[in-house]
Amino acid sequence: MAEELYLRGRGYLSRGAAGVDAAIDSLQRAQQADRQFALAAAALSDAYRQKYIASRDPAFIALAQSVGDEAIKLNSAIAYAHVVRGASYRETGQQERAIREFQAALEADPAALNARRRLAEAYERRDRPEAEDSYRQGHRLVSRYWAPLVAFGSFLIRYGRYAEAESNLLTAAQNAPDNARVIGNLAGLYALTERFAAAEAELVRGLDAGPSAIGLNNLAWVYIYQGRIDKAVPMLEQAVKSPGADSTHWSNLARVYRWTNQRVQAKTTYEAAIKLARAKSVSIPETHESEPTSRRFSPRRSERRSAGRDGQHPRTRTHRRLRAFQVGVVHELTGDRAGALTALGAAARGGYSAVEFAGTPTSQNARGSAVSRPGDRGAQTSPAVDCARRLPAWLMSKCS
Repeated sequence: MAEELYLRGRGYLSRGAAGVDAAIDSLQRAQQADRQFALAAAALSDAYRQKYIASRDPAFIALAQSVGDEAIKLNSAIAYAHVVRGASYRETGQQERAIREFQAALEADPAALNARRRLAEAYERRDRPEAEDSYRQGHRLVSRYWAPLVAFGSFLIRYGRYAEAESNLLTAAQNAPDNARVIGNLAGLYALTERFAAAEAELVRGLDAGPSAIGLNNLAWVYIYQGRIDKAVPMLEQAVKSPGADSTHWSNLARVYRWTNQRVQAKTTYEAAIKLARAKSVSIPETHESEPTSRRFSPRRSERRSAGRDGQHPRTRTHRRLRAFQVGVVHELTGDRAGALTALGAAARGGYSAVEFAGTPTSQNARGSAVSRPGDRGAQTSPAVDCARRLPAWLMSKCS
């Protein structure tokens, strides 16, 4: 009885958010039927963690951690129990503890592929050099399975190694041609390297298999980068009505409304995005899983990281240029175009790709003349801003 309920619960878990409530019900009953069933406890912990991701209710992450601890007390030799507890630690920003759990999982079962991938992700979040080797080891263990290839390909994209990434993703596509994650990551690579027709073809193919908020959002950004914003609007309108839509998708729709001068719709859509974001915000740091590269295209999600020629850590540079871009957007929205130009120039010098920076209406508009605000005696600009005005967007990084 307990084993049947456990297997049923694992099946529901494989459906993601749509099956998490049924999984919790089955796994709770499995645990009640056999209090010594360590696998059922581990799976129930995983279900609570996934419920937390879907709801952002802190009560579920607390349940995930307590039931996960119970599973390991019952049987510390089960790799899955350590993987689940490590994943719960990651949800609460405890990266070092997560690393130790994934290492313990691999000690229990060196072939535990999920543990190796999660360990590589945790290493990457801590900027540890072992990350790349862990991704490679996962690929070597099962060279024809798509998931390690996608994970390693995404890692390579995040570090700007596009040719290597494409090789891995194309191999994944050969092994799993209709897999949504493979399609999405390959499309993301094509977009970042400005092969928009190829990106569009991949995303349309993925949507033919079933529409999703992520796929529709990403296709919209491909249209935006191509200057076809009229086609982006209906994509994002459909995205926010699709399962899995969140504040990011709503804020992207608000942006395209603003860029197409639909101010009333932009205001109400921004309000909806803010309401969703507030509803999901909690006081726990780093409360999201590592995402596939193409999870959401956005002009603020540059992942290019150079080899450290300026002496700064790659993640430090990423955070600084992200902050600069966000400051620029705020200046633009509040009418301070000179401030926006200064911040956007800093973001460009920080490493934003040409496609991400130049392909959006906000940055294109910001390259026009500065606007005077009430009380100004002519907008004053810095040499860097004047340089940014004169140069094409892809050369703005030359401004100093």
